[in-house]
Amino acid sequence: AWDEDLSILRKLVPLSAPLSMLIDPTNGCNFRCTFCPTGNPELLKSVGRPIGVMKFDLFTKIVDDMAHFPDPVKMVMLYKDGEPLMNKRLAEMVALLKQRGVARHVAITTNASLLDEKRAIALIESDLDSIRISVEHVHDEGYRKITQNYDNYGKILKNVRFLHAEVARRRARMQIHAKI
Repeated sequence: AWDEDLSILRKLVPLSAPLSMLIDPTNGCNFRCTFCPTGNPELLKSVGRPIGVMKFDLFTKIVDDMAHFPDPVKMVMLYKDGEPLMNKRLAEMVALLKQRGVARHVAITTNASLLDEKRAIALIESDLDSIRISVEHVHDEGYRKITQNYDNYGKILKNVRFLHAEVARRRARMQIHAKI
């Protein structure tokens, strides 16, 4: 596992490679959650922050640069402020990190609203190590209140159930975590 050789940090400094990296495939989100600045387009505009999807060429350059580290990065998290599944090339990004051997563990956090069967299969086949599902509520009305624009909790359940069943069927290594 990515964490099996964790040591006291002061014994590792200076590091040969970062312990972890956050790479945001997009800083946009399909939700407008009341608690999140990403969901407030007016706020983002007021601070001059454009919203967009990372171009695959830029991502490839980042991976090429990571290949110069003497050791792989222990964990790459393909999320930060946005909903990573809004980047249609997310599974390709995961696969590239894994194929190039520049990251020991690759993870995403998603709201799962866009995690349809096709995307779920692509993420499994990309060798994604872990996925964390952010559950915003446990019924449609609660979702509508928090996200301000989404009200289909049943779809979230369906998407996560499919992913879980497919991971089990394929005996994939992907860890699935849910948080609320």
